[in-house]
Amino acid sequence: MALRERKSPCETRAEYIEKMNNALEAGFSPDDFTQREFIEAVLLVMQSVCGPAEVAMVIRGAQIHQ
Repeated sequence: MALRERKSPCETRAEYIEKMNNALEAGFSPDDFTQREFIEAVLLVMQSVCGPAEVAMVIRGAQIHQ
């Protein structure tokens, strides 16, 4: 079994962002992205996938680094 090359956290994050962005753009219109219900749905999906504590941690971190 070959070892996978480790990427920096920034490189890994950029890859995840690109994959998720592509998936969202393929399934939704630009108008969908501005709807409050869509934004709430994205947050709820994040909570169901990652857990509410992890989502809160990411939101807090993003607010600190603005």
